[in-house]
Amino acid sequence: MRSKWKRIIMGSTIMCGGILLAACGNGDGGENADKTNISMFLTKIEYKKEMEQFVDKFEEENKDIAIDVTFVGGGEDSESSLKAKFSSGEAPTIFMAAGLDQFNNYKKYAADLSDTESIKTAIPSTIDSMKLDDGGVGAVPMSMEVYSYIYNKDIFEKAGINAENIQTQSDLTEAVKELDKQKKQLGLEAVFAFPAKETWSTGMHGGGIFVAPEFEYDPMKAFSTETFNFDYSEQMKYYVDIQNDYSIQPTASLDYSTQIDDKFVGEKVAIVMQGSWVVPTLMAANEEWAQDSVGILPVPVEGTPEGYIDGGCLNYYVVNKESGEKEVAAAKKFLDYMNCSDEGKKNTVENFMFIPAYRGYEEYQSDINLIQEYTQYVNDEKYRNAVFNAVNVDWLKNSIGTGIQKYVTNEATWDEVTKEVKDNWKASSNN
Repeated sequence: MRSKWKRIIMGSTIMCGGILLAACGNGDGGENADKTNISMFLTKIEYKKEMEQFVDKFEEENKDIAIDVTFVGGGEDSESSLKAKFSSGEAPTIFMAAGLDQFNNYKKYAADLSDTESIKTAIPSTIDSMKLDDGGVGAVPMSMEVYSYIYNKDIFEKAGINAENIQTQSDLTEAVKELDKQKKQLGLEAVFAFPAKETWSTGMHGGGIFVAPEFEYDPMKAFSTETFNFDYSEQMKYYVDIQNDYSIQPTASLDYSTQIDDKFVGEKVAIVMQGSWVVPTLMAANEEWAQDSVGILPVPVEGTPEGYIDGGCLNYYVVNKESGEKEVAAAKKFLDYMNCSDEGKKNTVENFMFIPAYRGYEEYQSDINLIQEYTQYVNDEKYRNAVFNAVNVDWLKNSIGTGIQKYVTNEATWDEVTKEVKDNWKASSNN
């Protein structure tokens, strides 16, 4: 079609812009010819469906932008996949970075997002460590993710235990022993389901609780310090012992799915250690039960503030500055729409079921009780800031997580685990 019009125009030397435009519209360019195409590489598969639906809505309202979304996770090696994207010349426009450690690996690609509404309204503590060398900010927070013990309120009530009175390690020991004593009457297999098989849970999240206070909950200190003394080793030993001693066995083969889907949702245990990310799973399994019968119990750590949960912003969105000027602008527009628009705020709370990492969400409150409770801890600043994404993740999983596996199977003493953890310490900045 285009060549035909070219011959006509050349033969008659008539320049008819309207005719030429019509001809091109019917040619190979197609309806996407004038769109700005961007891509996203995400690793939080828990919200895959919801994100895809939200992207569709954004595209409906922004006809000039098309977004291709790729999710990698759920057992796949997302870090290797992201590296492959960059090395093959197919780097995404927007990609997810798991905290300071991973952000540092890709900082040279990060566009300055200081001019976005997302950065202007972000909770300041979430972006303090996302600075570029020139002082700009290279990533926007995804959400606040917090973690703690969660417990079955009905079981506690039947056992005559008030969770609000559990503030210290001694308080927890007393409550656990009482639950264990009554477990037959309560229909429990055990008090806990301790997933020692999952080194990301025991090493990253669990271990992170006891790494952070040594660095005063400052990710930058954890990122750059050359030595680690494991000052809170004994507190972590208690954390492991209280769960392992009163858990369904064998803990070394107990995985996340069994812990949550079978044992906790099935009301076969009273307490598990997990975080805000399990809320959609609990709601999907039994919404009424999740709303009325599940509560938050902070992990007591002697020598740290009582009644505090743990967490912070663990994942970030980074925009690849090498994508092109139009693509970077489109990416910023999408991120601001997702984090700051009325439609985006509503989606964040209702569909993503996130705890917002931004100010200005007062009118958008979740109707899920657990999210409300977690959000209240965040708003009251009653959380101990996580640093595990600022240190070497392999160290957390392979030294602490694997060390716990050796300990619960009697392949190592706790002193041996402690020594190995200290000897293998490697700050991320010295990787």
